[in-house]
Amino acid sequence: MSLSCDACALSGICLPSNLSVAEITVLEANIHTGVKINKGDAIYTAGERFTGLYAVKSGSFKSVIATSQGDEQIVGFHMPGELLGFDGFDSSHANTTVALETAMVCKVPEDSLEFLCNNVKGVSTHVHKMVASDVRAHNSALLLIAQKTAEERIVCFLKNVSDRFKKRGFSGSDFSLSMPRGDIANFLGMAPETVSRLFARLEDEEIVRFNRREVHIINEAEMSNRACGHGNALANKAQANRAQANKALAANA
Repeated sequence: MSLSCDACALSGICLPSNLSVAEITVLEANIHTGVKINKGDAIYTAGERFTGLYAVKSGSFKSVIATSQGDEQIVGFHMPGELLGFDGFDSSHANTTVALETAMVCKVPEDSLEFLCNNVKGVSTHVHKMVASDVRAHNSALLLIAQKTAEERIVCFLKNVSDRFKKRGFSGSDFSLSMPRGDIANFLGMAPETVSRLFARLEDEEIVRFNRREVHIINEAEMSNRACGHGNALANKAQANRAQANKALAANA
């Protein structure tokens, strides 16, 4: 069943704000809504000609590229409200983007995109903002892998997913990871065993609780602290307390 743009809960994210009823009508006339993508299917593949942008309505996706050795490298995950396809703006797609679960998207065909940018106020500016956001996300991913420790990568990844859920009006402390741990490991540049070990450590330290793919963030303050690169604040505090206790013990000896 198709859902009109003005009734969609994600319209504030993937569409310009303050559109009139007439402008929304024009928008809907130029968008293919309710396109179903089955789990494991590619919405487009590397080398395929650009035919338009896709707004994720439900479900999630991963974007992958093939390395020179023929391996798969995940370069991004995409959630509801985000636009897909910017990698093909020049002519053809650089990535292959695959559904992690059964998903629904709205497609803005290439010719319709040009028409909307020229005839509906705010569309062109909004698309440019989304392109800039896509570039920032790509740069952040590169920085995450290049300059962060393994634990910092995991914490930053979880916080990023949490923040994106919050932006969409969902809980940022209780959510489900649609991607398997192997995909998370691939994206973060580490072994799946390392991801599992670090998840277990975060549970032991009562920062996060996991139940298969369900995530419950227990200590959001500590999560934010570690994501900002301040290290293990709880461990540092415990170490300082031990040092203070040992000093007091030595003074009373």
